[in-house]
Amino acid sequence: ANTLDDYEEGTWTPAFAGDVTAGSYSYSAAFGKYTKIGNIVHFQAELQVNGITSAGAGNLIITGLPFNANISYYGVAQIAYYTNWGSGIFIDKILKNVNDDRLYIYKNNQAVNILNATPADLTANTRIIFGGTYKTAT
Repeated sequence: ANTLDDYEEGTWTPAFAGDVTAGSYSYSAAFGKYTKIGNIVHFQAELQVNGITSAGAGNLIITGLPFNANISYYGVAQIAYYTNWGSGIFIDKILKNVNDDRLYIYKNNQAVNILNATPADLTANTRIIFGGTYKTAT
């Protein structure tokens, strides 16, 4: 019953988007790795923007996780490093949403506490390195 019979390693391609309108971004770095053991996925990634053709709209998300959650559990992610975000933007948290492959980014503007980041918070040189864990249905 405790045999490890479901193990997988691979890569994934993260991307910034708005959750209402995606927008169009180019990257000098957009890569990730994952390890799936049973129904637990561990992931790491780096994103660095080098151009914004059109900004998205809504809340800022990172898309492309290798497995859709399809369950009602949130996942967690940790920010290892970030730089070159909009003026006064302090990236604070990343939350893996339920039932999809989205990561929501949160900021702390030092005045109103934690808010959803938006595509307007990105610059042509924004960079973030992060990793986390979430649960899948299979």
